[in-house]
Amino acid sequence: MKILVMCGAGMSSSVLMKHMATYAAEHGRDCALDACSETTAKYGAADGYDIVLIAPQIAFMKDAITPYLNGTPYLMIPPLDYGRQNSAHIFQLIDETLADAQ
Repeated sequence: MKILVMCGAGMSSSVLMKHMATYAAEHGRDCALDACSETTAKYGAADGYDIVLIAPQIAFMKDAITPYLNGTPYLMIPPLDYGRQNSAHIFQLIDETLADAQ
């Protein structure tokens, strides 16, 4: 599974991405994670990803970002999970989002 984590500058999402990669490795989840800033959305940043995770600090931009996702499923990361780097719950939400998208 290819996961893109999107935030304002791509910095805090990089931290979350590292936590998620560690969790995935420890729990046998096969995934590739990348991080980017919201400004790259309009340049096809989500192309080729299975899901895009949108950080809470750019939640207000959802309506501007989602048209550029070209149908790629997305998940608005809950602020508490983002702040606590709660990879277990974020992966649970990813699974639910992808199941709903099918």
